[in-house]
Amino acid sequence: MNFSQKKSVTLTELLVATVIVGIMMVGITGIDIALRTSHMGTTRTGLVAMRTSAIMSHMAKTISQATGFGDGSNANDDPGILFTNDPTDELNPLSLKTSPMCIRYDRNPNPTPDLGDDSWVCYNIDSATGNVLFCNSPTPGAAVNCPAGSEILDRVVDIHINHLRDPSVPKFAVRVMIDNRFNPAQPYNTNSNPSYALTTEIETPMHSF
Repeated sequence: MNFSQKKSVTLTELLVATVIVGIMMVGITGIDIALRTSHMGTTRTGLVAMRTSAIMSHMAKTISQATGFGDGSNANDDPGILFTNDPTDELNPLSLKTSPMCIRYDRNPNPTPDLGDDSWVCYNIDSATGNVLFCNSPTPGAAVNCPAGSEILDRVVDIHINHLRDPSVPKFAVRVMIDNRFNPAQPYNTNSNPSYALTTEIETPMHSF
């Protein structure tokens, strides 16, 4: 009488199978973590890019409406963009300036050459929070920041603003560069805290040079 032989798994085979499954699980887990990390980095880069672009759009719209003439180098100049009230401070980023950056613009639906009815608005960065503040200013260029309750655009690392001086081109233009991170208060990290920089040159059609 023949009896079928039953095969069983030896301890060695079981250990080998366990090791193989473990290696596969480690690989799958590693791929999952890498994909999640990459997704997080891509998502956060997109978010900081959108936030930075929104600030730039706000500033570009305001600066492009500046009214005035000259750049302040002559006594008769009446510039409509005040980068700072201290000439030695002009090249500093906005967070380090002794006064806000202020812009004069015409609120009238039909702008007029009369500068007397124009208004001043200012930008500055709150050193405690990194928030970009936007406010009306009755005293432009004064060494005071936008008060509490001012419009908050968003947080940034810093903003660099300078006048593009080109004697060969009879126009007044401004370069704005915004440095930002997903969390401006934390150091840069490719995935968890990506950075983003945006630069643009803004012309002021209503401001003569």
